Amino acid sequence: MTTVSPKVVGGHYQILRKLGEGGFGTTFLAEDVHRLNSKLVVKQLDYTSNNPEEQNKVEELFQREAETLLKLGEYDQIPYLFAYFQENQKFYLVQELIEGHQLSEELPPGKKLEEHQVIELLEEILEILKFVHTQGVIHRDIKPENIMRREKDDRLILIDFGGVKHIASRSGNTAIQGNSTQVYTRNYTPREQISGRPEFNSDIYPLGIIAIQALTGLEAKEIPIDSRTGEFIWREEAPQVSDRLATVVDKMVRDDFERRYKSVEDVLDDLRELKKTLVLGFQQTKPPGKTRMPKIRLSKRSLLLLSLVLAPLLAVIAFVSGFLFFLPRNSPNPSVSEPPNQSEPTVTPEPEATLSSPANNQPSPAATPSPTPSSEGVTSPESEVDSSSSAENQESVTATPDSTPPDSEEGGIFLRPESLQDSQ
Repeated sequence: MTTVSPKVVGGHYQILRKLGEGGFGTTFLAEDVHRLNSKLVVKQLDYTSNNPEEQNKVEELFQREAETLLKLGEYDQIPYLFAYFQENQKFYLVQELIEGHQLSEELPPGKKLEEHQVIELLEEILEILKFVHTQGVIHRDIKPENIMRREKDDRLILIDFGGVKHIASRSGNTAIQGNSTQVYTRNYTPREQISGRPEFNSDIYPLGIIAIQALTGLEAKEIPIDSRTGEFIWREEAPQVSDRLATVVDKMVRDDFERRYKSVEDVLDDLRELKKTLVLGFQQTKPPGKTRMPKIRLSKRSLLLLSLVLAPLLAVIAFVSGFLFFLPRNSPNPSVSEPPNQSEPTVTPEPEATLSSPANNQPSPAATPSPTPSSEGVTSPESEVDSSSSAENQESVTATPDSTPPDSEEGGIFLRPESLQDSQ
């Protein structure tokens, strides 16, 4: 079916060009005319029906699936949903543009990845699925074409959730008919999902198929299957793979979902244990500095509320810090040392000049004679301090504060306001 590209949809989304077209609709590159440099993806879901009751059901389904995407888009490795609307009996989703390439480009036929690379790949996608499943959502269409490598940070992005395709699947225009749960891709879909009863571990099955592709260099349709058991026979194609990793992958693709891993957490636990046993070099293949932990993306409303709460608190901290920094410091007062107790002689490596107490008019026995004899025969404490300052090698016995204050530094805290991220 040929789709005529609309010029503007939703009032301000300018269609630039077509990105792709399939049985469920068409994907366009678009731009928001109300914002500068705002490239977006607009997905048009085709639907036609002359049945008012069916029309209402589809509209409710679209509303529900769009709200699900809106919630999932808060996660950094899932495209953000900016808007959704209905126009001219067509449904539209406006999503974040992911610049990068599909995972299928990294898995060409004949290419085998190293074992540690496959483990990293599985872990990253499983972490995304862990979030998706905690939201009560099953992806239902995991395949290399629906996993993208984002160019700016080398992270994997999970796209094209199968739920939104239910809308087009209920239309008479598409090749998929009947039960809306029967939305899947051949060779990546487990038996229970084909029967219309997907489970959460139905998403683990296609991820195991991707792992076999990466380890053997075979396409999904080329992986041999035991006709008696329904299980995949792939280990002979990848003799370099350790038994422990092969066991994990086998359990991911069990034909019977009851024998498959029950949750992505179980797979992650086994992979982490496996990494500990790899003696020769499990090393990260991603460049340092580009690896980031998956995070929940805060909405603009949340960022605004957070900034309103933190701004006064940081201002108070900055004020108090500045006040304490410039507060005068208590300096020790100059003191004159008392003469040593005669009953307890002090052994010193060098003679010291000791100032006598003002109460004692006689010079201290430990006082060092002045280089030039005084005409009065007795050196006062004041004159002795003056003479000691002129001698370069004489040790001072008076504790004096440092007359030069430490280099002053500007106090305070610089707070860089966190910009409200606008998607590309």
